[in-house]
Amino acid sequence: MIIEILAMLLAIVVIIWLIIVVFLTAPDYSQFDEPQHELHRNPAEVNAENKEVRRLIRAMQDQLRAESKYKRIIKLRCIMDEGFTGSPAQAEHLGVEIMATDAGGVGAEWVVAPGASEDRRLLYIHGGAFT
Repeated sequence: MIIEILAMLLAIVVIIWLIIVVFLTAPDYSQFDEPQHELHRNPAEVNAENKEVRRLIRAMQDQLRAESKYKRIIKLRCIMDEGFTGSPAQAEHLGVEIMATDAGGVGAEWVVAPGASEDRRLLYIHGGAFT
């Protein structure tokens, strides 16, 4: 009797394991975990625009640290809505072109800065609550 119960439990565990392996195991995409190009490691190679973006991100982090943890998400949402510039409309004044598009049924935007390379793109997907 006990052997039959153990055999049945073992069979159930094996079936569950097979279901997980066959149907629930995702493909290995670890090759995409690392950049596929050389990063700027030499500070002399970093352009002024990159330095300005880093400065803006540090300023944002400083603003967030100054808030209580309960108000940080509200502050972060304001910073993101303002696009680091103080006004959402300022992007157009800087010559940035914003074009609405459809990405497989999902509303999206192409945001193209003046002089941006046509063969380089950044995919940004926010994780909810701008976090």
